[in-house]
Amino acid sequence: MDQVVGKMPTSPILAGEPIMIPKLVTPDIVTRQLALSVPKDKVVMAIPMDSVLLSNRLLRPGDRVDIIGTFQAEMDAVGGTGSQDESIVTLQNVEIQAIIIYEEVRSQKSTAPPKEESGTFRTDKASEQSIIIAIDLQDALVLRHILDTGGRLDMVLRAPDDQGFAQTIPVDQKYLIDRYQILVSP
Repeated sequence: MDQVVGKMPTSPILAGEPIMIPKLVTPDIVTRQLALSVPKDKVVMAIPMDSVLLSNRLLRPGDRVDIIGTFQAEMDAVGGTGSQDESIVTLQNVEIQAIIIYEEVRSQKSTAPPKEESGTFRTDKASEQSIIIAIDLQDALVLRHILDTGGRLDMVLRAPDDQGFAQTIPVDQKYLIDRYQILVSP
């Protein structure tokens, strides 16, 4: 019983069918069958990330991050004219479910393949490097919109015990001028 309690099957089990231990997984282990570990009322999204933290392998599944978005804000929509870049904290305290890390194709003479880590997958395409997170559907739409309209996303790593939510102010040119008291010529 200890081998099955708290586990999930990777495929349907029919009534009377023997339970095969190799076909069971712990719900908190992320495998290629990612759907088995999606929390209730969440969706899983792969977010392409060209992040120094990720490319230097400083992030791991289970780490918590805040996601920052920078995009063009149309000023006529918020009082003014033209457009300018604006940076906002898009999501806070999000757990990384899995990572897709870019790794150059190794030559045939290379040593043994890298050690596999739970929740870490490899790709030979730099454009596919991503973090995989479980979020609300509305938050997924926000991130998708920022990316589809030419915006950029990055992330900052949190301390393991930091569960707080910070109040932030969107950053644009006016914010920087005001904060650093930059003199602007007319």
